[in-house]
Amino acid sequence: MTFLSEISVRLAANVAGLTAGTNLWRSISPNDPDASVSLFEYDGGLAPVLGLGETGGVKWENVSLRVEVRGAPRDYTTPRATAELIYNDLAKVQGSTLSSTIYHIIQPLQSPFLLEVDKKERPIFAINFRCEKERS
Repeated sequence: MTFLSEISVRLAANVAGLTAGTNLWRSISPNDPDASVSLFEYDGGLAPVLGLGETGGVKWENVSLRVEVRGAPRDYTTPRATAELIYNDLAKVQGSTLSSTIYHIIQPLQSPFLLEVDKKERPIFAINFRCEKERS
């Protein structure tokens, strides 16, 4: 299972109202529905952690995750609340297994923030995370 798939499964299970392929997306942000959550990998993160000697090679990865939460036109409150739920849920991941991959930590890099209001007057909130995990 891919990194974004593992995060998507976690959020669909733990954040009420999110359903993969309906209002929870990986690597895309479709125009419809208005209210949706999109997950993106970005910038490669920090260098991987390597093993030594006989156990050389990549032991675990550091990847970056951006979550974008879009609301209905002129609805600030609902997407802001959803962003806060996602922020709190992913920040609980420490020494946890998502699907079959061990995540050492999913660390928020800041609190949810208003990224922009699009041409349809839909507010978009964002949260960036650093994820330290075993290879999947």
